[in-house]
Amino acid sequence: MDATVPLLSHREKLKSRWTAIDRIQLLSEIFFISGATVALVYFSGGHAERRFLLLVAIFGILLSLTSIVYRSVRVHLWHGMLVDGWVGFALTFLSEVSVEADFWNRLLTIEQSLLFGGFMMRAVCEYIAAVDGQFSANFQHNVPWGSFLGILLSFSFVVDSSSVLIHLLRAMLYILLVLMLTLKVSFSLIFFLVTAIHNFVCSSQKDNWLLLFQYGLISWIYIRPVMQFLFGRRRQFQCWLLVLNLKALHYNLIYIFYILLTMFYISSHILAAVKHPQLVLLGPVFMFILTMWMLIHFPYWILLLYMFRRFGMASVQNCTQPICEQTRARLQLMNNGLRAYGTVVFWLSGCAVLSSLFLSLCLYSVITLFSFYSFLSLIIFELATVDLSRLLSNSLGGSCIAHALFIVQQNNDKLKTIENRLLQFFKKRMLYFHRSENLVRDNLKKTFLLDEINSFFTCITKEGLQYDSYFLYYNGPTDVQGNWQLKDDVFTLDDLLTCWRDNILKSNSRLLIMIDAENAECWLKEVEKIE
Repeated sequence: MDATVPLLSHREKLKSRWTAIDRIQLLSEIFFISGATVALVYFSGGHAERRFLLLVAIFGILLSLTSIVYRSVRVHLWHGMLVDGWVGFALTFLSEVSVEADFWNRLLTIEQSLLFGGFMMRAVCEYIAAVDGQFSANFQHNVPWGSFLGILLSFSFVVDSSSVLIHLLRAMLYILLVLMLTLKVSFSLIFFLVTAIHNFVCSSQKDNWLLLFQYGLISWIYIRPVMQFLFGRRRQFQCWLLVLNLKALHYNLIYIFYILLTMFYISSHILAAVKHPQLVLLGPVFMFILTMWMLIHFPYWILLLYMFRRFGMASVQNCTQPICEQTRARLQLMNNGLRAYGTVVFWLSGCAVLSSLFLSLCLYSVITLFSFYSFLSLIIFELATVDLSRLLSNSLGGSCIAHALFIVQQNNDKLKTIENRLLQFFKKRMLYFHRSENLVRDNLKKTFLLDEINSFFTCITKEGLQYDSYFLYYNGPTDVQGNWQLKDDVFTLDDLLTCWRDNILKSNSRLLIMIDAENAECWLKEVEKIE
């Protein structure tokens, strides 16, 4: 159990007070409903070539309304992906409509602006959550993949299919996206459906060679792990879902994918400037964005390359090797740099997207929308970068440098075996290891135990720093409420947390509690209620 990270159920979240993220997310859903309503008015007036777009607008309104009921769509992952997917597909379908500068198309532009405003507010929610740690550090649950897939689909509509560069970039996107989506079979299934819609609904722009490549690659992704699973190789099956049996490759692919998307955005603006000279306003805006982009990205890339070369991503991720204090301080400094980078680039991206939105309102053009979509997709990976920086921060702490305390009151062979295995586990993964011999006995008094735990929480390293993780292991008698039975009294969770708050709560350390006794689930329920 981690006493510093409360685990709230969905019902308890509904009872909690509204936070800033809840308010921003509610505003984003209002934007979604407004945009869908405008689309409903547009399509009901008979100004769309395809009548099923009317159903798309109605479907979006229903999803947004149910999202308000749930308040936090991230609790319901599939529902959140449906909402995000609807935003991406709505933007995609709307890009097909005629671009003549009349009243109805201006209305359509307003509708797109509302959808994008809602999506930007959703991105702000994800950014705040990633920095504050209110969501899981797993970026797959924080990044709106549905919108990205919808935007990726829109590339086929808004770009001239005769361009060889666009074909190559699109194929490259497909390859990298499939490699990343192998982490989740459900995401691969969604990608499969998106590909089917792209190639069968939009048959006029179908590329036979790309169709064969896509389905061949997806079939290969599905067939090989299924065959391995059928032949009993379940371990390899699980490793295969973690990207080609190489866990560290997953993180490298993210950054490679992100850099390629940056290049893709730059090339899209170059194509827009070359093929459409009337968009002369894109020139200064593009040069400003490109200059700022390179200034921000250059030290970031150097930092990542240095980090990969010096420490190795696998050791940083798994923390299987002890890291000295100087190395840990250097890595924490890198993490702070990544957070500062994410903050600056996020707001710079917002300003650039607003400028692109202004240009799309003044000069309504398909290519302007294409650059608009391209930059929108980069926003998603900015959020992934911020979330990965938090993942890096969490992996640097915890099991790298820590203390461990064992409270064992029943000395038998089984407990000795468990204790020895825990000792071996921590000795391999921690620089400093502490074990109080006085506590490995029966008939402990509460005052003595409180003194030992207080002194345990105030221990510091040889360099004068405080430990970033404190581990307690207890095995002994408990009452029906999960409290520890001592000689003269019981030791409750409140007693332990009081010692924790009085000593090291301000040092951002983690408290790990492992209870190997009866009624241990009672403490787990109490930890989930902690705010």
